[in-house]
Amino acid sequence: MKKGFVITIATVALITLLVMLATALHNSYLNMERALLEPQPLMYAAFLSDSIANDVNSIVGPEISFVETNTSMIITIEDIIPKENVSGELSNYENFVDAMMTNAQLDLNFSNMSSTMIINEDYYYETEEEAMLFTSSPATDAIEYQINVSVFGTRTNYTGFAFNESGDLNVSLRYTDLSGTITESGAIFSNQLNRFEVYYGNESFVYIDVGDVGGGDGSLQITTQNAGASFRWNVMLPLPEEDNRIGYQYDATVDYVQDNIRLTRMIGKY
Repeated sequence: MKKGFVITIATVALITLLVMLATALHNSYLNMERALLEPQPLMYAAFLSDSIANDVNSIVGPEISFVETNTSMIITIEDIIPKENVSGELSNYENFVDAMMTNAQLDLNFSNMSSTMIINEDYYYETEEEAMLFTSSPATDAIEYQINVSVFGTRTNYTGFAFNESGDLNVSLRYTDLSGTITESGAIFSNQLNRFEVYYGNESFVYIDVGDVGGGDGSLQITTQNAGASFRWNVMLPLPEEDNRIGYQYDATVDYVQDNIRLTRMIGKY
């Protein structure tokens, strides 16, 4: 009888142990499932934000890319002036995105959209109707500019940069219009305004200013009057601080809400 009692106790203990183990395994599975599923809405929100940034950039511009080396960073920008009015396209895009959202709330706010793009938190790329400006305050600390400009026009006259071998900022220019191609390269002083200017008929002109322009030393500005210009330029800059993001933001916001997940930030690449 004692033997049967011992066997019964052992059996109950074993069953209890198996139940506890099964419960622990089930809870572990639920915790693992929760750990895998809970980040998904946030990951989707970040993915959607990046996709919106790409779409807005394709509408507004400019084409922009970043390359890092061990000692410097190179930003390349491609754009045109004068700029087109894209407010209608942005409005259509906002309606398109709103129509796509069924399980989440997404609000795009372009009401404060300006002509300024913030780059790497330190630099500003601004476009107006007939001008573009790359600058930073108090200085960009630019090391070198490589500038390519194309204009559909026959020039009547031009004046090149005034280079100085003692300068601290290297500039290379390739300027092409219907009269041919002009190439220049040399050094200038980043704290002084230095201008390359081209004149066309009907009071048309193109100015390329490098140096002290737009409120910051080492800046670049291209200005036109009655002359359309397309350009591609790159600037070599010091490496950004480790806590500075490499990317860009527009003065527009995206607000995404799904269940208990919310992501609100400026539209751009982070």
